[in-house]
Amino acid sequence: MSYSGSEEDEFAVFGQPTTGGCDGNDTPTEPEPVDDDPSLDPRAGLLVGDVDHRTRLLQPLSSGSFGDVYVGELEETEGRVAVKLERQKTGGSEQLLYEGNVYRRLEDGPGIARLHWFGLHPAGLNVLVLDLLGPSLYDLLVRCGGRLSLKSVLLLLDQLFHSIEFVHERGFVHRDISPNNLLMGRPGSDDEHRLFLVDFGLSKQFCSGPRFMPAGRRHIRYRQPVVGTMRFASRHAHAGEEAGRRDDLEAIGYLAVYLLLGRLPWQGLQADTAIDKFNAIARVKATTSAQDLCQDLPAEFSIYVDYTRQLKQYDVPDYDSIRTMFRDLAARLQYDYDDRFDWQASSEVAEAKKCRTPSADSGIADMAEDVC
Repeated sequence: MSYSGSEEDEFAVFGQPTTGGCDGNDTPTEPEPVDDDPSLDPRAGLLVGDVDHRTRLLQPLSSGSFGDVYVGELEETEGRVAVKLERQKTGGSEQLLYEGNVYRRLEDGPGIARLHWFGLHPAGLNVLVLDLLGPSLYDLLVRCGGRLSLKSVLLLLDQLFHSIEFVHERGFVHRDISPNNLLMGRPGSDDEHRLFLVDFGLSKQFCSGPRFMPAGRRHIRYRQPVVGTMRFASRHAHAGEEAGRRDDLEAIGYLAVYLLLGRLPWQGLQADTAIDKFNAIARVKATTSAQDLCQDLPAEFSIYVDYTRQLKQYDVPDYDSIRTMFRDLAARLQYDYDDRFDWQASSEVAEAKKCRTPSADSGIADMAEDVC
């Protein structure tokens, strides 16, 4: 029996299924809705946080293999926030507390969500309270029919390169670049058009250069486990090499191609087991040239993917040149950096269609169209 694996396998941390993903036909699908009736959730109304950041849980927002996310309300300001919860483990890794420490190190960075509080709760929970953000790029990709325009992707990349450069400057690699971990700001807020990089639970501090090894001692290299979203993982990650800045940048290249074309060559592969499928994805990724991957896209994308694949372990990427290359592409195509994304246009079209709904009284219909 062959293992096609649902597309969730490629959209998840390897070995850790997540909610949402794609169906067997590689078509982006809506994630399963979470019941938003607070009366049905035993944690609704729970108070978390310290004296200065008391937060009441209102309703569940999402759920995953590492915990749950709730909409919360700050008691002092009544502002809405996102509250991540994780069960405390005896002798296990406290991923949420680690993530809170990373957010503290990244405070005030471009495209980094504001950290309000993180810590322990007497109910046996680890808690992380962040600004409440808007939809993920995956949700917006679904809304836009499975692909984004070149203009929207160039606008997103410009912001993302600023964010990832800042993360790298602070000594971290994200290790899980994917549409599910990139969220837009809350609709109606000042940050509505800003892209945020989230979910730093798998991030890791990296070495900026080779470690000093005393004479007479031999450095033993260990194969690193693959973490992050398999679909976007770098070729070096598949090979078990130590994570570095180059891996995040390569993943961004695969993300850009996915957003533009709606799929990647290593999606939908058949295999007998999940491990076999993982290896099959690694093989296809290793043998797919940047030119073949970006065949129907402007040359800048294949140039970028080639560049990220040629970076050495400790190389510092030339972030400025990368941004300039894509900005020059936008200028050549006469795209303005005006924060006008595809999903805004689709929302306006939907609203216009509502206004043009046929009516028994044609005068009323005409009036509605004039108003819109």
